[in-house]
Amino acid sequence: MMGSSPSLQARLEAKRVQIIMFLAKQGGKAIWDLTPADYQNLQTIADDQLANWKKLDDEGAADTKTDGPFNRMAHDFYELQKKIAANGSS
Repeated sequence: MMGSSPSLQARLEAKRVQIIMFLAKQGGKAIWDLTPADYQNLQTIADDQLANWKKLDDEGAADTKTDGPFNRMAHDFYELQKKIAANGSS
């Protein structure tokens, strides 16, 4: 089972980058226009928004169930985290 872990980890990181690119686009910027500081700031924002989404989802908030790009990406992100955790405990 350890063989799938690096692949899952890569998919998780790719999903995080996808979320950062989405946030950049929402802010009117293309990913290639970001300075390193902009990118780092967006990483922090993404982590904060993901943590908030997870908290709301754990509480059963309906907002996390609506169809939308961020909700889909956040759901996928946390599903990948669950798979990684399951592989790590096997």
